[in-house]
Amino acid sequence: MLREQTFYGWLEKELADRAYALVTLYEERDRLLYSDAPALRQKYMDAIGVYENEVLKTELEVSMLRRKCELMQAALNRRESISLEEIEKKVTDEKKEKLQELEAEDKTRNDYPQLGDEDSVEIQKLYHNIVSTFHPAVNTGESDTEKELYEKAVEAYRNQNLESVRMIHKMLFPHHSDEQISVSRPVGIEEKSVKRRSNYSKKALLVETDYALAKKLYPFFVRLEEDCVILNAIDGYSEKMKAVESEIADIRLSFPFNAEATLNSVVKTDAYLSELRSRASRCEKEKEELERQVDKLLHKEL
Repeated sequence: MLREQTFYGWLEKELADRAYALVTLYEERDRLLYSDAPALRQKYMDAIGVYENEVLKTELEVSMLRRKCELMQAALNRRESISLEEIEKKVTDEKKEKLQELEAEDKTRNDYPQLGDEDSVEIQKLYHNIVSTFHPAVNTGESDTEKELYEKAVEAYRNQNLESVRMIHKMLFPHHSDEQISVSRPVGIEEKSVKRRSNYSKKALLVETDYALAKKLYPFFVRLEEDCVILNAIDGYSEKMKAVESEIADIRLSFPFNAEATLNSVVKTDAYLSELRSRASRCEKEKEELERQVDKLLHKEL
């Protein structure tokens, strides 16, 4: 009886804590991607991004013009005639490939309109209820309808579509009110094991259990089959947590989060804008020189 009251209560708590931590990480990842990043991106565009894009576009054009000169010179070196049509096609294809690479590196791009502060708080609250209750990583046994609604909720949140999230939330929580606090359903591993562990948890609630002491004493006891089921689930959650934490770290190191320090400093913002102006000036000069070089190469062929 003591073992049931102490160790199973502790294991149940450990499992519940891991499950809660995991869904919290998933929610944080989605919030960064679909709520925080677009708002920060817009702030960046207003302060720096519009002009930066113009400079980057000019730099790409200069890079492609430089490539055009290289291909033309290579043809002359091989004593071949210059086919501008073929060279233009090659340069255009390389430009498209470069743009696709840049877009692929942009992990937080989201072209959907962003919500106001009040609506943003509401959609986050609704999404928290849905994720904490129906996320497939920590909850099993959902019906096909619930799974489909969950997937639609994720898509609606990604698009910041508050009306759709409201509607899905009402379908998943028909008796929910704004004052209620969401509570995750029990994590299902095996039906029989869940039922048995639930009974153990009820017994554990009848006494004051020192879970810190249980954690220290547990290694000295023989593990039972039921223990292994729970411990395996705990390990599985821990591995998933590491993966999501790694995702979150990568997101925070990517744009626009890596530009936050510049945005929050007037001095850094002004310094970067000054650098962009210098780059734009150099590009214009190089562009003129490359255009003259193209003309020279064409005359050489003639």
